[in-house]
Amino acid sequence: MRSVREFSVNAFSQHHGMQAVERFGLDTDPDGDGITNELTIGDITAASVFQAALPVPIESTRKGNNKTAARGEKLFAQVGCTGCHIPALPLDHTTFCDPDPANPGSGPFKTFNDTSQAVCFDLRHTSGLADDGMVHAYTDLKRHVICDQNKAHYCNEPASPLQPDDGMQALPQDQFLSSKLWDVGNSAPFGHRGDLDTIYAAIVAHGGEATSSEAQYEGLPASDQAAIVAFLKTLVMPIIKGDPNPQTGSPSS
Repeated sequence: MRSVREFSVNAFSQHHGMQAVERFGLDTDPDGDGITNELTIGDITAASVFQAALPVPIESTRKGNNKTAARGEKLFAQVGCTGCHIPALPLDHTTFCDPDPANPGSGPFKTFNDTSQAVCFDLRHTSGLADDGMVHAYTDLKRHVICDQNKAHYCNEPASPLQPDDGMQALPQDQFLSSKLWDVGNSAPFGHRGDLDTIYAAIVAHGGEATSSEAQYEGLPASDQAAIVAFLKTLVMPIIKGDPNPQTGSPSS
């Protein structure tokens, strides 16, 4: 998606049955539920700004395993995982504005793009983003094939219909963006379909382009494999004060 706003308009419609007037028009009822004008332009702005202002994930300091996690971080790079799960990427600038001028003004993904009504703020002041603008997301934001006949788990998307990108081009069934690992320590379950219970299971399910790294991981002593998992467990989403549904469960290994 081009923007948080475009994602939000899509998700509200597809998953919540709530249509935004900026895409579906005033006084329309495209899903036939008897309710019109379900989401105003201001509603979508508020939802987008809320999401963008959420705190960035952090690397926690879990007592008792700091040395083990530090060793695991080195091993994570050593076996080649950082080839796709790049530890940090730079932002060109740290100011977030909604709406984005790149939002399409017409077509199936029509999204509000009048920047004269934009809300802007500096992510360093609202979200805990580092002053250097580096985002420690552990991804390259690129699509990869990480399944094959020997490791078929990540080929488990439905064969039809294929998911389209924002240009309405069908995406191959076996291609996925590298998952952001910045909150892997408290975001179980894992996998593209949330069908893996442990970090270890998510690692060893890798195939395709990740075959070499996965084989190197499985070739490590059990203590080194556990150290990598210990490192990944330190990458967490901070608990938001007052959150009625905090992610406080202990992640599985």
